[in-house]
Amino acid sequence: LVCMMSETGVVPGLDESKIDLKGRLGPGQMIAFDLETGEFFENYDIKQKVAQKHPYGKWIKEKQTLITKQPMSGKRVFDDELSLIRQQVVFGWSSEDMDMQIADMASTGKETTFCMGDDAPLAVLSEKPHVLYNYFKQRFAQVTNPAIDPLRENLVMSLDMYLGKKGNAIEEATEANAQQIKIESPVLNENELKMIEDSGRKVARLSTLYDISKGPEGLEAQVKQLQADCEQAVRDGAEIVILSDLFS
Repeated sequence: LVCMMSETGVVPGLDESKIDLKGRLGPGQMIAFDLETGEFFENYDIKQKVAQKHPYGKWIKEKQTLITKQPMSGKRVFDDELSLIRQQVVFGWSSEDMDMQIADMASTGKETTFCMGDDAPLAVLSEKPHVLYNYFKQRFAQVTNPAIDPLRENLVMSLDMYLGKKGNAIEEATEANAQQIKIESPVLNENELKMIEDSGRKVARLSTLYDISKGPEGLEAQVKQLQADCEQAVRDGAEIVILSDLFS
C-alpha cells in the first residue's frame, strides 16, 4: 500500500509497526512505484537512473548552439530625428516613456523605480496610441517579496531560453533533441539575431506589415495570413520563425 496526501493521519487505522517508510516530498521532488516489480523509487534514485540513461552532457556539448551576449552594433536605424520620432509615435512611445524610463535605464543600467499606484486612463479608452503592453492590466496588485528576478534570485530563476525542435516528450530521447539554440535572454539585439539566422538551422523571416489603408479588416486579414504563413513555414522545415517589421 502506497499512500500520498497533503498531511498525516488521512488514512485511519494504520499499524505504525507495519509501515516500512514514510517521509515528506519536498519542492521539485518525486517518487515512483513499479507495479510490476514492486520496487519503490525515491527522488534521487529516479533522477540518477534517468540521468545515466544517455550521455546528455556529451549531446549538449556537441550539438547545442549557445548565443552569447553581443555588443550593440551602434548603427542608427533612422538617420534623422524626425523619422525616429515618427516611429516612436506610431509604436506608442511618449516623451514621458523616453525621458523617465529609456533615458534612465540607458544611462544607469538599472530599471526605473516607480510607485505602485497607477492612475493613468485605460489605454483601450484613450484617443492616443499606446505601446502594446499598456492594453494589458493585472487583475490585482500581485507583489513578491523579495522581488523575483534573474539578478537577485538567480539560484531559482533564469532568463535562459531554448529555440528549435524540442522533440516529443513521451518518446525516447535522442541526440537530435540536443540540437537547440540556447539564448541567455528573450530580448535580443541585431547581432544576436543574426547569429541565430547563421546558426545552420532553417529560419523563416515573415513580415508583420499590412496595408493601413485597409483599416481593421485589413489587419484581421493580414493576421490570418501570417498565421497561415507560419504554419506553412514549419511544414516546409523551418525550426525558427522570425516575425519582423523591418521589411520595406
